[in-house]
Amino acid sequence: MPIIANKLAFYTDSIGNVPGDPSINLAANVCAKLVGVTYDAQQLGGQKMGYAYNGQFSDGSPNWLGGLTMPQHTELIQADTIVLHLGGNDPDSFIQGATTDMSQSPVAYLMALYGQTAAASGRKIAIMQAPVVVEEDVNKDDYSPADIQAWKLRCTNLQVVREAVVAQINSQYPGAAKLIYYRPPVVMDPGTTGDGMHPKPAKHLEIAHAIAASLGAWRGWSVLP
Repeated sequence: MPIIANKLAFYTDSIGNVPGDPSINLAANVCAKLVGVTYDAQQLGGQKMGYAYNGQFSDGSPNWLGGLTMPQHTELIQADTIVLHLGGNDPDSFIQGATTDMSQSPVAYLMALYGQTAAASGRKIAIMQAPVVVEEDVNKDDYSPADIQAWKLRCTNLQVVREAVVAQINSQYPGAAKLIYYRPPVVMDPGTTGDGMHPKPAKHLEIAHAIAASLGAWRGWSVLP
């Protein structure tokens, strides 16, 4: 199918939106700042990269892409640029700190494979910077100090995976992938998240605007002030 210029595909986990709160909508808020850019968003909460890529859940039922694999879905919506924020919810031994060997990371493998497939078809892939844990915002009744440190390590390792994946895609398809940073300019101060991870509406909007600026600069798109 032909690729539609200036169309974004969003594949995100719970960083993308909060059901019931339309103000927290990453795709809509990013694209509201980009002139002439349309989008298709798959933002359905705690998504996993493995289920997205493989087309089905562990019980064999269709995934939230209607049973399509990510490459199939990307072809269907015809976007020329992909924004990806997945992997943090996967049972991944490297990301969760059970091993220091990133070759054992299924998320890294699937992200790179997906990115290379997308790049081979002429698409660009933007991988969002991993989130951070705002320790002061974490409910200490729900999480022990060890839990919080494990959460922080998971975010650190998720960022390592993202950096490695972008480098691997670009080694085969130079310039096809970009790691999109939003910190800085965004600062995750205490009180800016509801649970230590997920930004409150004002901070979420600030993040969306920073992502739009980075995407616009990379893709040559005009960005509204």
